[in-house]
Amino acid sequence: KKYLIDWLGVPEKNIFLLYGVPIPVSLSNPKKWVEKNKTPLKICFAAKKYMKRGCDKGFDVFIEIAKHFFSTDFNIQFHCFGDFKINDLSENELKFTNIYFHGLLPPIEYHEQISKMDIIISPNRCYTNGGDIDGFPTASVIEAGLNQVLMMCSDPLNNNQGYFNDGEEIIIISDNINDIIRKIEYLYFNENKIQEIASKGREKIRTLFSYENTIQKRVEIIRKFI
Repeated sequence: KKYLIDWLGVPEKNIFLLYGVPIPVSLSNPKKWVEKNKTPLKICFAAKKYMKRGCDKGFDVFIEIAKHFFSTDFNIQFHCFGDFKINDLSENELKFTNIYFHGLLPPIEYHEQISKMDIIISPNRCYTNGGDIDGFPTASVIEAGLNQVLMMCSDPLNNNQGYFNDGEEIIIISDNINDIIRKIEYLYFNENKIQEIASKGREKIRTLFSYENTIQKRVEIIRKFI
């Protein structure tokens, strides 16, 4: 808003803030849950690689979390979606992590694979790569949430502003590794909370990013000026 006013001279009365972007909410379906004592808890990370170690997206944090649980009795699998590869890990990390790299996937295949996950972690940071910032949650997280994956997402710019209820529809995190680990451990022993938060998160996304709240509102604003 400041940029539009100060640099482009746009009158403030002509500036509108609409949360979210139009996304195909119909692509997702409610998932079928299975008992975690029969299958591992699947935790994933999804992002494009823009800088070394993916520090802007928190890939380095994801590695440390995977490394922590590698030497425990927790039955957890770690998955990575995006253009990160196994050679992004150091020798020590290769030895003490077990991350499945799925690569960059086309949208339909991404939805298909992400729906098999339980939790997505997005400890993204701001101002790390020449001033870059991310939306809240990121597009990859929103698409995962649509497929009823529990969203654990950071909000470094405090963009939530009441859109999602923390602890009910999403779990807001920082890039503090120990804090994230504690939250994962709690969810591991309270599987019903994963299902509950993921289900409510999906419904909130379907509301916030619905046709009425994204496309229709934009059309109504555009009509005022034409």
